[in-house]
Amino acid sequence: MSEPAEASIETARRMFDLAREGDQALLGYLKQGVPVGLTDARANSLLMLASYHGHAALAAGLIDAGAVVDALNDRGLTSLAGAISKDFADVAQVLLERGADLDTGSPSAREIAQLVQFDIAALGFASVAPATADHNRAPAPIDGGTFRRVLGNFASGVVVVTAAFDGAPVGITAQSFMALSLDPALVMFCPAHTSTSWPKIRQAGHFAANILAEGQQHLASQFAKSGIDKFAGVDWRAGPSGAPLISGCLAHIDCTIEAVHDGGDHHIVVGRVLHLAAEPDKQPLVFFRSAFGYLSPAGPPVHQ
Repeated sequence: MSEPAEASIETARRMFDLAREGDQALLGYLKQGVPVGLTDARANSLLMLASYHGHAALAAGLIDAGAVVDALNDRGLTSLAGAISKDFADVAQVLLERGADLDTGSPSAREIAQLVQFDIAALGFASVAPATADHNRAPAPIDGGTFRRVLGNFASGVVVVTAAFDGAPVGITAQSFMALSLDPALVMFCPAHTSTSWPKIRQAGHFAANILAEGQQHLASQFAKSGIDKFAGVDWRAGPSGAPLISGCLAHIDCTIEAVHDGGDHHIVVGRVLHLAAEPDKQPLVFFRSAFGYLSPAGPPVHQ
């Protein structure tokens, strides 16, 4: 065994013996300076032992002699986490007084305190407040123009959502459409609270998502307007649910409304798929950076 290792072991034995004799004997020993062999990792290891075994004065002396208060052991735990796990409040107090961080390590001392129901607030330190307290503040509002500009970089397809209500067809354009679940087969789209067509679709209890093909941007614009006959000049047939399936589309997904959730200034509508079909030879209409486009053979979407 090397001399440094022997010195470190002897130091540990001596310090624990002094701790048993009393705090004053130990502190007097430590005041003589950093003990022989007590450097770097050895000091940190001794601090871990002292904390796990309830030696508050020894822990204090080790930190004052150079041990790192938030050093991690091989399990990723700090000395403070060890003291709290063993319910050594006096050791935890000493460590906190010397700058121990409740949120260092995995699991952290704070997480262990919650697990073992250790009352860290009773120790009376302002620093025991959760480090994430600022996260409870309301976030700064996001500028609407910036939000639209940044999210516009997400290229998407375009759908016209249709339904049959009270014997008449209704429809709206939707960019926010996606598959939600494979089993059961679910899709979703998000109409705005201000939509005048959505209440009719909701009462109908069904809808069809008509995925627009390249060259159908006029339909996207037409169904986005209000106060007009949206189906004027549009060729369609009724799907299994009764919802209009628009001719020439890339695909149709016919659904019943499964659920409706609130999503800020939009609704989140979940549909259970009844029937679906696609035209494999067609290309999609794409919406990218506030403009319609199509997919080029290679590269990004091409604007029209």
